[in-house]
Amino acid sequence: MSIKHTSYFNGDIQTYDDVFTSEQLNDIAFETSTLNYGYGSIDEPSLQNFTAPTGMVNVGKGEDNWYKIVEDYCRKNIPELKDIPEGRHHVNLFSPRENAMYHEDSQDGWTVIFYANQYWDINEGGETKFILPIDMMENNEAIKSTSLDYPVVLSIAPVPGRLCVFKGNLLHSATGFRSTWRFTPTIQFFEKEATND
Repeated sequence: MSIKHTSYFNGDIQTYDDVFTSEQLNDIAFETSTLNYGYGSIDEPSLQNFTAPTGMVNVGKGEDNWYKIVEDYCRKNIPELKDIPEGRHHVNLFSPRENAMYHEDSQDGWTVIFYANQYWDINEGGETKFILPIDMMENNEAIKSTSLDYPVVLSIAPVPGRLCVFKGNLLHSATGFRSTWRFTPTIQFFEKEATND
């Protein structure tokens, strides 16, 4: 199996493809589809009186099989995560055509999303979208004319089995699939200073 690693914007967003075997992907897809889910988080706390929680969530436990597999891979193969404490892990569940609001995960840490779906087509949707800060684009001729009025949105496709790793302070949003449920096991790693908050 040949792993493909792609880095965007000086490594602030990265993808890892063909990381796990088809058997591991099948096991994780089955496990996440059988978990118990409750209401998710409110993406924009300042709007908590006006919006319902987005999606559903299963708060992870250390014995979750998906967590053991994904966390082990991250520790051994992603240098940025090798020594950072794990803050929390969970599985997000979005119904078809359900979209989240933009939000940040943490000011000082990393988020890893695993796309546990077994099928994806470009018209199916389900991407993770990022609003890119202006300073990330200063050295990029193709998009340096962007502004806060017309932001650039980078979408990462939910290719089955893909790991998407990104800085937790990047503004991002989940989009639902067109016709099926979207399961995304997630691990958040926080820098040592952030764990004291």
